[in-house]
Amino acid sequence: MRWWLVLTLCPVCLATLGCAEVPLADLGASWRLPWSEKPDHVPGIVAPAERIARLRQLAEDAPKTAVADQQRVSAELAEVLRTEVDPMIRSEIVRTLGAFSTPASTPLLQAALADSDSVVRMAACSALGKRGGPEAVSALGEVISNDTSPDVRLAATRALGQTGDREAVGGLRVALEDADPALQRRAVLSLQQITGEDLGHDVNQWRQYVRGELPRPTKPPSLVQRIRRLF
Repeated sequence: MRWWLVLTLCPVCLATLGCAEVPLADLGASWRLPWSEKPDHVPGIVAPAERIARLRQLAEDAPKTAVADQQRVSAELAEVLRTEVDPMIRSEIVRTLGAFSTPASTPLLQAALADSDSVVRMAACSALGKRGGPEAVSALGEVISNDTSPDVRLAATRALGQTGDREAVGGLRVALEDADPALQRRAVLSLQQITGEDLGHDVNQWRQYVRGELPRPTKPPSLVQRIRRLF
């Protein structure tokens, strides 16, 4: 497993493994770049697009990977994540880690929420939302309260809805109180996911709901009022 992961992720020459060059064709047709039948290949260098493709394959294969192998791959991905300079690769590593249900991967996803690049932080939000659980809910709530990027806060608000955990209501309350209409709207959608309630899109009603104040039901318009609205 280790040699395959190194081949997948390491951008330096593989000569230390006794292999100066591994032709792309030797890895099977599934590894060919979709936009080129004969991709350029530089000995000892793995192109970013190829690394991303292989990471995505790792994530796709995760559900059928043995637990011991998942743990080993998670540890190796963690090592690569610490030294990787390309934020797009880091974000893909984070998404891949999210596919592995190992105890070690959750702290790594939480640590990625502090990455210097917002793309990586957004990927971590998405991965934690799919994973769920108290730790994910708590971490995503902190992102909504403290992150400086509107896009990351939006991603965290969306992810809280994906957790399906009613404990996420507290974090979504912060989003509801924010001045950003997009964040408010996303909080409403996430609350609908979590609670199953249908209070429409009235932010004030949802604010009452998360405060524990039952919103007053809206009185349906009378027949006369409905007729007047037609003219």
